[in-house]
Amino acid sequence: MIGLMGLVALLIDLAGLSFIKIMQTPPEIFVGIAMIALGYRAMKDLLKMPKKTKVK
Repeated sequence: MIGLMGLVALLIDLAGLSFIKIMQTPPEIFVGIAMIALGYRAMKDLLKMPKKTKVK
């Protein structure tokens, strides 16, 4: 039981340390991730648009 509690405490500690490490990365990475997500959503929206019919 004590070993299980130690393992859980270790995992919580590692999760906290990894979150701190992520927050120390340069902000350009977050801007790049946001731009990729925005571009993906824009392309998905463009593909859903109806086809334009030609008027003769």
